[in-house]
Amino acid sequence: MKNLQEATERICDLKGSILALDTLVTALAYALPPDVRNELLNRLETHAEVARTVLLQAEISDHTLSAFERDLGRAMNIVRASQRQIPPPTSPPSPQENTMPKGQRSSKEVKKPKKDQSASKPLSPAAVMPTKVTVVPDRSKKK
Repeated sequence: MKNLQEATERICDLKGSILALDTLVTALAYALPPDVRNELLNRLETHAEVARTVLLQAEISDHTLSAFERDLGRAMNIVRASQRQIPPPTSPPSPQENTMPKGQRSSKEVKKPKKDQSASKPLSPAAVMPTKVTVVPDRSKKK
């Protein structure tokens, strides 16, 4: 149980670190002069290709690759938006956000997201699998 708690705390710590870096990148992109933003986008694309090559040769999960592509796309969109002087992009609305006009749904009646019906991705051989534990309850009468 302690390992699960430590893993959860580490994941939360990593999420906070990523949010801080995302905020830094956004602020930097908007603070740079326009000619430097073009250079930043070119270098970002070049380094992304190098990173993709390294990641494809490494033994990492598909989740890591998809997260890399997602966040890289977001970073590139931030730089492109800064070139056009558009305010920083916000994250897309979550499916749980109220989509009906005001007054038609109370804050407690949040729309539930639909279950994902797509086929699940196969796990990579290097994925960490939980140990299987079978619990057999003692049903005998105790004296």
